Amino acid sequence: MVLLLAGETLWSLVRTSHRGRTCHRKIFSPEKTTLIRNFPIVSQFPRPSGDYQQRSKKVIYVGLLSHPRGAIEMAEAARIANAGGRFKMIFAGDFSPLSLRDKIVNHYPVEYIQWMEFSKVIELMMDSRAGMIIPHPIERYTTNYPIKLFEYMAAGLPVIASKFGESARFVNEAQSGMVVDPLKPVEIADAIQWLLDHPAEAGEMGARGRRFVEEKWNWENESKVLIDLYQKLFLKKII
Repeated sequence: MVLLLAGETLWSLVRTSHRGRTCHRKIFSPEKTTLIRNFPIVSQFPRPSGDYQQRSKKVIYVGLLSHPRGAIEMAEAARIANAGGRFKMIFAGDFSPLSLRDKIVNHYPVEYIQWMEFSKVIELMMDSRAGMIIPHPIERYTTNYPIKLFEYMAAGLPVIASKFGESARFVNEAQSGMVVDPLKPVEIADAIQWLLDHPAEAGEMGARGRRFVEEKWNWENESKVLIDLYQKLFLKKII
């Protein structure tokens, strides 16, 4: 009842993803619904310069580290792929639960960075070979797409993403990385090894991702939609 009343009385609904769009259509008319996506501010990311192959051999994950977000699978993939210490797997973020930190840091070849300023996160991305984002295939992750995916692309990183859900759609459209089964560490490890063994192709993936973020998937574009909505609502109010 409350939602139905909202659909009749509210002037506009702003959605940040396609999640829940079926429900929204039943309550809000299309002219009252605006999609404004949480994309990165691409101007915060310097345009990648130099040869991709000059980047450090680091594979990174930035964000909350938990079981549903694939922390164990990424750590296990690092163990499988990192024979001879050929690259660094870096986890940057907080663990949830905290006990997971000791389980991973003490038993897997992972370098852990608890917290850093966003400017330092960008520097880390710009000097890495690949970014990972492989949450488990549960609804909250398959029907949404994290901003970190596009931040990796903005930094010119090829992405290793889950093949389930919205993230895979963006990676496949841009041809900016590889999609894997997030529950299979061997498949994840194979993707890491392929990107390290094929730096020219990996660099091209990263460049395509950067180009798509510059042209389409950025807050500079989305903010125009938001400003336009504000202007329409202001005019509606004064009229």
